[in-house]
Amino acid sequence: MAHALYLIAKKGVDGTNYVIGSGSPRPLKEFLKKVGEIANEVKGGNKVELGFGRITNNVISLPKETFDIGNLVRDTGFVPAISFEEGISRTVDWIKENSK
Repeated sequence: MAHALYLIAKKGVDGTNYVIGSGSPRPLKEFLKKVGEIANEVKGGNKVELGFGRITNNVISLPKETFDIGNLVRDTGFVPAISFEEGISRTVDWIKENSK
């Protein structure tokens, strides 16, 4: 993500809005489940409750097209190099190393 921000600052087109993401949109629930799985591993298998379905009002659903990174790729040449899962795993490793 930092590299995408750098490229936007360097090559971005004035007045253009850029979406920063993987280019492979999925429902938020899928991302949260993956974070939950990784959190469970970090906590030694102690299950972390995610609480899906607890909020039932004021839910906003956006179409996949909202998360299109086409402008970002076209204007800056940015191409995501790290998957969401890999990024979360690296973040967990960093937290483990720096919280000692």
